Amino acid sequence: MWQERSGLKLRAVTRQAEHASTGAKILCFELEEYAAKVMREADCELLQTSRGSAKSSLLRYEGQQLAMHHNLLPGRTILRGAVDPDVLILTLPLRWDGDYKRNGVLLKHPSLLVVEGDACRSANNLETLGFFFRKQPLVDAALALAGPGTQVRELGNIAISGHPTELRSVVAQMHRFDQVVCPRVEALGLTENGDIHERRLTTEVVGLLSKLYGSSADVRRLDGTRHRIVRRAEERFEAAGETPVSLADLCVAAGVSARTLQYAFRDLYGMSPIQYFKVRRLHRARRTLKSAMPERSAVKRAALGAGLSDLGRFSVEYRALFGQCPSATLSES
Repeated sequence: MWQERSGLKLRAVTRQAEHASTGAKILCFELEEYAAKVMREADCELLQTSRGSAKSSLLRYEGQQLAMHHNLLPGRTILRGAVDPDVLILTLPLRWDGDYKRNGVLLKHPSLLVVEGDACRSANNLETLGFFFRKQPLVDAALALAGPGTQVRELGNIAISGHPTELRSVVAQMHRFDQVVCPRVEALGLTENGDIHERRLTTEVVGLLSKLYGSSADVRRLDGTRHRIVRRAEERFEAAGETPVSLADLCVAAGVSARTLQYAFRDLYGMSPIQYFKVRRLHRARRTLKSAMPERSAVKRAALGAGLSDLGRFSVEYRALFGQCPSATLSES
């Protein structure tokens, strides 16, 4: 079945196309397949938090100088994790419903986001363009363009506002890249011009970075105290493995009161810490089931391995979140 939105067509099954002369690749993933294969490699986690079955897709372009993701994520999702320090990510949100938050900061009309280091976002029915660059060549070129005396600095997680010429040029080139290079998975002839558009976009990004290194007037920082609080609690959860973690354990790890911890999680993820970690355990069990042999005890092992000891409750909560029972997931593995 085809999924269509904003002129972009994606198949509901994985497809790959590669151009022989440039090496550029266009790949299409279902969301869960993408989360399993791509996000785990990048030390990130994509969580579905809205209830029921949600079919999502991603188109990924891999070129010589950059990679591009066009994400279509129906329902409410959370993306969290750490960005490779050698990579710079530019994200252009196209549309969403309700609140869109980055590190707990509400963004009403962001034009362009720069992502470095730890980051998290929560949104509903989100569509984005994301471009991934090797960081050091961009930094070197931007400093050379900015002139002598310009100091490199970590940008962190920022939203770029205002209307500088460089910003408009980057956004326009990102849209052009998406529309010209990746509109149809099977149209391999279009990837011949991929390297040309890569160079154009890279040049525009270098110009924008040179301006950002010189002035931060149009920048809104997205690194807040509550993000750091949540990150400390997550580290405690991750260290515990399958062992249960109480609210008191999380408060001690984060160094805050229960009330402050609750506010921090609701700001970042729109749910309490206990609800959030239950969702993460359910996703952990789902990943285990998808890679398990269809044996009689596989569901029990997946639940216990994720720290979910009440098997009856596990089955009910699993079906409510994913729209199928654990045994159905196992049968698909």
